[in-house]
Amino acid sequence: MPGLISFAAGCTLLNNLFQLTQSTDTTPLWGRMGLMVLTVAVFCQMFLHSRRSGTRVAVDGIRVRGAVLERRWAWPDIYDIRAESMPRGSAAQGRKFIAHLYDTAGRRFVLPSLDDRLLADLLAEVAELREVAGQQRAAPFEPLPDVEALVRKRAAHRKAWERAAAGTLVTLMCTFLTWLVRAFTSAAVPPVQMYFVYAPLTTFVLLAALFHWRASRP
Repeated sequence: MPGLISFAAGCTLLNNLFQLTQSTDTTPLWGRMGLMVLTVAVFCQMFLHSRRSGTRVAVDGIRVRGAVLERRWAWPDIYDIRAESMPRGSAAQGRKFIAHLYDTAGRRFVLPSLDDRLLADLLAEVAELREVAGQQRAAPFEPLPDVEALVRKRAAHRKAWERAAAGTLVTLMCTFLTWLVRAFTSAAVPPVQMYFVYAPLTTFVLLAALFHWRASRP
């Protein structure tokens, strides 16, 4: 699957390079250049993430290496480690469950390489990691009402982002179909920016504001 994604990203990059050289493209030069830079950045991030990302357990805590940066958590700063199901629609990546680290502020972080695609028994690995963490902290993991409230609040706001993204995707599909119909039935080419940039972006902003407002309600 990562190879297929890399192949698709490479094809997109080549297409952007080709479009950049076409004088008939009505998209401004800065727009084409920005799209190409964005594609290169995404491709590099995916490549580095596949090569560098991982989770390391040390004496002083847990270290998570991403595509470029590395985060560290001392044992006292870790609230819990949980194996949780992947978001809906992620089954194509071959993962159904992945481990997350929660800090004492209720924030959640993915632990790379700790998932059921790479580990035969993820639940056992997480249980062992929690046992090691409990020994290092000299205290077992116990639910704290204040932190659990923060966890639920942050989860609600994550769901708000996911719903806003899903609504934007539906809008993008509708605008694509509308643009396609107009492109074949109208003499003038419909504006690309209106259908593929302004409308989806406006939808995302409005939906994000709505869902975050609902998530903030007691």
